[in-house]
Amino acid sequence: MKTYPERESNNISYYPPKTIARFVALDIETTGYSPAKNRIVEIGLVEVLVRLHGYTDGEETTTTVMTGTEYQGYFNPEVDYIHQSAIDVHGLTVDFLQDKPRFAEQIDPIAEFINGAQIIAHNASFDVGFLAAEFTRCGRELAYESAVCTLQIARDYWGVGGNGLGELCHRLRVPHDESQLHGAIYDARLAAQCWIKLNEKGARQYYARERTE
Repeated sequence: MKTYPERESNNISYYPPKTIARFVALDIETTGYSPAKNRIVEIGLVEVLVRLHGYTDGEETTTTVMTGTEYQGYFNPEVDYIHQSAIDVHGLTVDFLQDKPRFAEQIDPIAEFINGAQIIAHNASFDVGFLAAEFTRCGRELAYESAVCTLQIARDYWGVGGNGLGELCHRLRVPHDESQLHGAIYDARLAAQCWIKLNEKGARQYYARERTE
């Protein structure tokens, strides 16, 4: 928690509050498990802002909120086979996806949504790795500040094991429906809510987590 002893007054209020950090919660569904060989078939993006309301006794007073600004899209993966284990997770088939746009046709709004933000993802190396591979195929670079992995944060708190997104939702009392198939926008919302709860537990040190390789 930052303090500012040099201020003449340690109690300052801002109205409207100042946005001091922008995050984008990311989730994807894919045709398989290798970014080099497989493709993204769905993406979900959810905006999260950290707002500074002022300082009380020299300490920041902030809120972290989901703004309601989102992006969701399905993509034709340009392949004729999706791993059955992947279909079992998300339920998206080649037939369903054949009339959807290609990723390259939708890259501009995705790049604009993410541009310069800190990414939140549950298993960030998987999601960010796949997204970066899709950008590379389009001759573009994925521009983001850093990646926050809720899976790694959960492991830091509770150790290895039992840290899936659904299990994390249970731990943090985030309402969710385990009966439905995984969907990118639904899971991105859950990841955002989990990160907000973890942030309340003192995870602010993860704001500047190093970029996921």
